[in-house]
Amino acid sequence: MVPSAFERGVSWTMNRESPTAIAGLSISAPATWKFHEFENLVLARRDSPGGNLQLSLAYRSDCREEPTPERSEACARRWLSRRTIGEFEVRPVGSGEEWLGSAAVGSQGREGRVWFVLRDGQLLLGLYLWAKERRDDSRFAGEIDEAEAIVRSARSEQR
Repeated sequence: MVPSAFERGVSWTMNRESPTAIAGLSISAPATWKFHEFENLVLARRDSPGGNLQLSLAYRSDCREEPTPERSEACARRWLSRRTIGEFEVRPVGSGEEWLGSAAVGSQGREGRVWFVLRDGQLLLGLYLWAKERRDDSRFAGEIDEAEAIVRSARSEQR
């Protein structure tokens, strides 16, 4: 059996100009972010102690039969069933049937943010969680925006 990237200690640093493949995804990100692949999950963090981004592939096929924002939101809520999630803001992105949903995690978004991206019937879920001691630190204010840009850039290499 071939060891996983995690077992081999493989990690990636991305460059915004050229998307890089990881876990069956093509992702664009600033070079300050490092990515680690696990089974059905990619963990990422900037080279600062601000917070962490998780990209879940566990629900990738759950919307093939019913590729709707409502179904995507239900998957996101099921994934984070133990967390308080606010109302989702959902908007179309790109061309065709592509949707982006976003909601605060925790009371008034104090814990972070969750996203779903639905493209070509495939669902990607993203979760950014602040490090508790860093969430009010202005030095890390742009980190959640970078996390959203990473989630939005992710495209499945599998169809």
